[in-house]
Amino acid sequence: MFVTSRNSLFRRSLSGLVFRTEDGPRVELRGLTEYDAKEHAGHLKRLSPQDRRLRFHSMMSDNAVALYSRRMDWQHALAFGIFIDGILRGVGELLVADGSDDGEISVSVEHRFQKAGLGRVLVSALVLAGRRIGLKTAHMYFVPGNERMRALSRAVGAKPTFAGGVVESVIDLEPPADRTPLRSGGGRRGWLRNLLGLRGNRLRIM
Repeated sequence: MFVTSRNSLFRRSLSGLVFRTEDGPRVELRGLTEYDAKEHAGHLKRLSPQDRRLRFHSMMSDNAVALYSRRMDWQHALAFGIFIDGILRGVGELLVADGSDDGEISVSVEHRFQKAGLGRVLVSALVLAGRRIGLKTAHMYFVPGNERMRALSRAVGAKPTFAGGVVESVIDLEPPADRTPLRSGGGRRGWLRNLLGLRGNRLRIM
């Protein structure tokens, strides 16, 4: 059921959503698949040592990062990437165990682009996509000093708790009873744009 829903979802999102920017770069949000594993690993390798530690909660070598990308369960993962001028600069992942109705969200954005709002776009895409395929909750785990992840979790209404040296924020994905169901019309780009509630959205890339 999850794989069927995921595949249907990603058939609509793979062509991507292109953002307008004030200063020229082409910014595209689209779903990632196993065919993007090389670009996925390249993005993670470009993270600064500090950002890599925050992403994985420990130091990771280039070889370990490459292994993570190769072994990622792409058939059971929802992943979105933000490409800037064709290069993958930000990734959001929603990992779901087989048969489960909750998942785990992680986000990484390369240092140069961290103040452009990319993390919030990625988390919003994952939250709405998780809701669309019927997940009930999603979890975000981060170390206490990771203020960017704390801000992202607050932005989507997550409820934080502290345990075992990490902060766990739980996002309720069940939509309110009075929320209008998401429409699947409008083609691939139309679906993703409707999903995120974007209308000619602008980003500022420094």
